[in-house]
Formats: sequence, structure tokens, C-alpha cells
Amino acid sequence: MGSITIALISLFAEWERIFLNERAAGAREAARARGKQVGRKRAHSADKITVAQVLLAQDPALSVRQVAERVGVPKTSLQRYLNQAAASAAADGM
Repeated sequence: MGSITIALISLFAEWERIFLNERAAGAREAARARGKQVGRKRAHSADKITVAQVLLAQDPALSVRQVAERVGVPKTSLQRYLNQAAASAAADGM
């Protein structure tokens, strides 16, 4: 009898988890439809990333580290933003 009780409680817990994920996904879609920001806000402004892209385009001798120091963005974050922009540009070009 105890194993059946545990199995039923586990089943209900699994169902609740599934329904919770579905409700959360629905809420995210509704927020996107209303034009709301979904998820964490970007840590660095788009202006800083644009300035970094311009600096790199103007002077290819500059390293990403040097540009990151000038703009005030961590190097790894800047590299990630630049990779995302390149991937987005490549997808748009296809």
C-alpha cells in the first residue's frame, strides 16, 4: 500500500511540474506578445557594443581586450556580444 501511495504522489508531482512549465511558457509568450522584456535585462547597453564594433572596424590592430577596456565592458561579455552580432548578421545574409 505504501509503494502505491508513493507512486501516486510522484505521479501528481510530475503532472504539476509539467503544468507549471506549460503555464510559465504561456506567460512568457503572452508577455512577448505585449512587447515586454522576457528574461534578464542586458548588463551592458547597446550603445557600448556599437561603439566597440565601430572601434574594431576602424582599427583592426586593436584587440578585443583593448576595446573592452576603452568601452568599459568585460572582455568575455564583449566577445559574446560580438559573436551574437556576427551570427545574427550571417543568418540575415542567408
